[in-house]
Amino acid sequence: MPPKTPPPAAAPTPRSFSWVSVLVGLIAVVAAGLAIVDPSEVLHLVSTFGGVSINATVPDVGVDCAQAEQFLTDAVPVKGFHVLCIKKGQAGETLGITAYKDGNAPAMTTQSSLEFGHLKTQLETLLDIEGPKDEVAIKYKQPYAFFTPEGKRLEELDQMVDQLVFLFEGGQFIWPGVRIGHKTVVKDVAGKGDVVLETLSLIPLVFSVEEFLKDEEIDVIMELSLEHLKPSTVTLMDGHENRAATDWRTSTTYFLSSEKHPVLDEIDQRVADLTKVSIDNQEDVQVLRYEETQKYDHHTDYFPVEHHKNSPHILESIDYGYKNRMITVFWYMSDVEK
Repeated sequence: MPPKTPPPAAAPTPRSFSWVSVLVGLIAVVAAGLAIVDPSEVLHLVSTFGGVSINATVPDVGVDCAQAEQFLTDAVPVKGFHVLCIKKGQAGETLGITAYKDGNAPAMTTQSSLEFGHLKTQLETLLDIEGPKDEVAIKYKQPYAFFTPEGKRLEELDQMVDQLVFLFEGGQFIWPGVRIGHKTVVKDVAGKGDVVLETLSLIPLVFSVEEFLKDEEIDVIMELSLEHLKPSTVTLMDGHENRAATDWRTSTTYFLSSEKHPVLDEIDQRVADLTKVSIDNQEDVQVLRYEETQKYDHHTDYFPVEHHKNSPHILESIDYGYKNRMITVFWYMSDVEK
């Protein structure tokens, strides 16, 4: 996938809201794989201003499987997200596996040999992980992947023994929301140090981040963008081909390339550090302005395959649903009275 190439804007469905002179920046992060949640549960990371706290930490060695409970939710199953505790047996010849399917209790257990392939087979059986079923899926579907709870991808068995491990069937990391009000520390974010994600919603999954942009960075973005703003467009869904974009969207937009200023490169890295998804998967920043009475109707930022069956170029651009927008990072760069 070519880096920094923005797909067209998603087509909305009816339900409008209006803003009063709000300037918004957003980056959509595209991942070549299925999201771990239902499409209606698309992840949004919303940059706002608020208080912070911290969550528990995970021990590096001699893991206590009870530590996995801090990542579980009792609110809703998170389809395709599984929390694992993998420990070597007393004789050192087997692995004991404790797994929490879809991020929920109760625990499930099984055993494996010390061979990575056998571990995967046991997990696939225990967690009902299915392989690709047709030619399109065989060609495009990303395999499931393992990560540390901090978002580092794990490629070898030695990295997983005596550790807590996240398994994502979609092959990409997403921070678990756990519960509304839950707070997760993301360490070593470029230009910010440690930052805190606070869960605002589980469906859809929404986090807030305190002061993600610096004032001087906002000044640069505004200086580079305001004179280039043009009426926003949408990608029309099947059945809407002859309708005007203003039926849904009346804001103005500018796609700001990171090549325009060095400060944008640092922001790109900051977004990658926050989301744990590579810069190569980011689109150009979309700078949006909403004047009084302007709106963007309720919509999804990803492209539902079932709504674009009459648009082969859209289907090809999203690998028939196996590559899509996974995360939207919003920056609110101005404030208004409520």
